[in-house]
Amino acid sequence: MEKLEAPESTDRAITERERDRLRAEVLKETLRSVRVLRAQRLPSRQENANVIKLFQGLEQEERKLTAMLAETGPHTGLTPQASEREGLKRQGKVRSAQKSELEKANEKASP
Repeated sequence: MEKLEAPESTDRAITERERDRLRAEVLKETLRSVRVLRAQRLPSRQENANVIKLFQGLEQEERKLTAMLAETGPHTGLTPQASEREGLKRQGKVRSAQKSELEKANEKASP
């Protein structure tokens, strides 16, 4: 049987999806670890200043991780062909028989 190869763009899309999936898993695990650490904290009135500072930093990191995880939601990226088709900048020239008013003004102004 003949082995069929996927186009390069498909391979890249699959690789990007896998990378995004792995990134989301790492973020979830890190967030879970931070929450477990916060749950195991035994606050006391005589807590060390460094411990207080550490847990304040963990609160900030937890917010960042949550925001990053929200960004990795389900989405489908565009293939190179689709991004070329849908992109703002396209290759080619605009053909027009008549010059615009701006082009006419620029020709008169330039020596």
